[in-house]
Amino acid sequence: MKEKYFFYGDDSTLLSKKVNDISSNATHESLNLNEISDLETLYSQRFNLPLFSTDVILKVSLSTKCFKHLEKDSDVFLDLIKSISEYKTIVLIFYVDKLDKIIKKQILDSKVFGAIKELAQIEECAKLKPWQTGEIKKK
Repeated sequence: MKEKYFFYGDDSTLLSKKVNDISSNATHESLNLNEISDLETLYSQRFNLPLFSTDVILKVSLSTKCFKHLEKDSDVFLDLIKSISEYKTIVLIFYVDKLDKIIKKQILDSKVFGAIKELAQIEECAKLKPWQTGEIKKK
């Protein structure tokens, strides 16, 4: 079984770095799920993904709209992630424009996050806040 990762946050540079750190030698296949129709494309493409290729990372970028939709219908998506992860490393990326306490709480309390937490390694990739950079400079 291959690895499963879920990275979320507002630091796009750190999100990209995390994906590249997983395996720089691997081939990256990317799917951007911006609309609900893109989820249907993902479900139909699962049969077109090469089964026997090694060192392949499937990078799935989720928009806020798709993440909210998955909250209503997560079972099919989670089953798909489980089945694909049998032969591919999967990286789910959820980029948020501004990760504040309210949005972070919504993510952490979501049904999808709870289910993904059981399946994948999770890491927050957040930009430093202005008061955090000031603390670093003092030390």
